[in-house]
Amino acid sequence: MRKQITSLLLTLAMLLSLVPTLGVTASAAEMLPFYEVGTYQELRSAVLSGKPRIKLKNDINTRDVYASGIGIPEDEMITIGYNADITLDLNGCTLALETLVRGGVNFFTVYGELEIKDSSPSQNGKITGKFPAVMASMFRTDGGTLTLQSGTLMTYSNKNDVITVGNSGHVVINGGRICSGTWDTSSASPCGYAVLAVSDIADVEAMEVIINDGRVLSQNLTALGLDENWLNQQLKQRGA
Repeated sequence: MRKQITSLLLTLAMLLSLVPTLGVTASAAEMLPFYEVGTYQELRSAVLSGKPRIKLKNDINTRDVYASGIGIPEDEMITIGYNADITLDLNGCTLALETLVRGGVNFFTVYGELEIKDSSPSQNGKITGKFPAVMASMFRTDGGTLTLQSGTLMTYSNKNDVITVGNSGHVVINGGRICSGTWDTSSASPCGYAVLAVSDIADVEAMEVIINDGRVLSQNLTALGLDENWLNQQLKQRGA
């Protein structure tokens, strides 16, 4: 009997010793310092190496990053891997993404988890996109999740979208702004969406867009005689 009691006490002691360890493991990523980047190459390298917390330390313009006026080649665009869980802090800076690549390209393809925020007091941090491709977007979620906490995501071109949700992808907007260009009605497949969901029928039920807060600005609403207040009212009526 004494041996059984001793055995139970040892088992309980071992279980209790695991509790602090589990707590530390769960918050370990949040305790890590931010890895600061000052160029597009440093940003891409940090993502590829799995740095969980990345912060911009200055504005980054990609127009001449690889060759004069060419912008980002397709094979140098950023992929968030399946097992990646990355927070990108804009830190009041501008990440200006630009390319001359034509076709259905995406500056960021998200298979894992990508959170974007702006920790600066000014809240002027933004990511902008400019490229000539039709049916292309700044961000595409393929089975992964893009979360916007703060900061601005915007396109200057009327031929591409800010976010495309596809293949069981998820988008969560908790704050910040999403700004799209004027809808290109001259194209057979008009673009210029703030958030566009495209997927096979089999994936539709797995796709998700959650808007908890933030602002969606689109010149498309103005073209329809509507405005941001109208959009916010529609979201409110739907419980968004």
